[in-house]
Amino acid sequence: MNVQKAVEKLDIDAIIEFRDSGTITNVPEEVVLYLQEMSKVHGMILRNDQYGGRDAVINHLMKFDGYSQYLASKIYNETTEYFYTGREISKEAHKNRLADLMERGINTALALAKDSRDIVMAIGKIPEVAKLLDLDKTDAELFPQSLLSRPIKLYTSSAEDLGMPKIDRYALGAIIDSLPMISDAAKVMCKRDSQLLPVKFFRDDRPTE
Repeated sequence: MNVQKAVEKLDIDAIIEFRDSGTITNVPEEVVLYLQEMSKVHGMILRNDQYGGRDAVINHLMKFDGYSQYLASKIYNETTEYFYTGREISKEAHKNRLADLMERGINTALALAKDSRDIVMAIGKIPEVAKLLDLDKTDAELFPQSLLSRPIKLYTSSAEDLGMPKIDRYALGAIIDSLPMISDAAKVMCKRDSQLLPVKFFRDDRPTE
């Protein structure tokens, strides 16, 4: 199987599945070819000074490796995803790739520095990398889980607060008065509990058996 057939047949999900569940002793040929091609494209991406950006890499693959535009774009996109995480070249993957390029540029500038001024200028670019990776921002505070575990209790003695229709106080009092099996004292307690009579917090009239 040639490389293009492997690129056409497989995708990043197949590579990740093999990476997570396969072994070095049973690597299919197409997986080896796909990984080798991604490694090559990754090297081209890192050599930004030679190949430029995305379009330049894709054009190179089409011109010198005989890829169609579809397959060249596919291997570029999936290489970026594989080495910089995510799906469909996420924003996070782009940020990590650009930060990697910036760090390499800073290291190169430091290696080629001729004097302290060059060193200061190179180091001065480090905050830009930190900003790109959002290192200048504080981590968002997680919502306290303890608040989610505390039940919210609502106490009310009004049926209307619960969306129920207003009670006919006279009708309710008549129903309580008509109950034959409870004493007059118990009826008074029922009326107090139903707010037909004023509530007494220190009760001396609670009925006994």
